[in-house]
Amino acid sequence: MDCSWELSKAIFENLKDSMVLLAEWLRKKWQQEEETERNGTVLIAIKQNKGSILKATIKRGKYVRMAAKRILKRKQNTRGKKKGGFWVTGKERYKKWMQWGRLLNNNPIILFSA
Repeated sequence: MDCSWELSKAIFENLKDSMVLLAEWLRKKWQQEEETERNGTVLIAIKQNKGSILKATIKRGKYVRMAAKRILKRKQNTRGKKKGGFWVTGKERYKKWMQWGRLLNNNPIILFSA
C-alpha cells in the first residue's frame, strides 16, 4: 500500500506542476494575442477614419476654449458673491443694505461714531 500511495502522490505532483505550466503558457499566449489584436485594430481605425479622428481632436479643442471662457466669466463675476457665503442676488443684496441702513438710522450711537 505504501508504494501505491507514494506513486499516486508523485503522479499528482507531476500533474499539478504540468497544469501550472500550462496555465502560465496560456496566459502569456492570451496576452500576446490581445496586444497584437489591439495594435491591429488601432492601426486599422487610423487608416479608415483619419478624417473623423482629426475632427474629434478639433472638437475637443473647441470645448476646451469654451470651458476656459466660462471659468473667466465666473472669476470676473465676483461682485455678487458674499465673502465666505452663498451667492447673493440683487434684491437680497438691496434688502441687506436697507437693513444695515435702518440700524444706522435708529441707533444714534452708531450714527455718530461712524
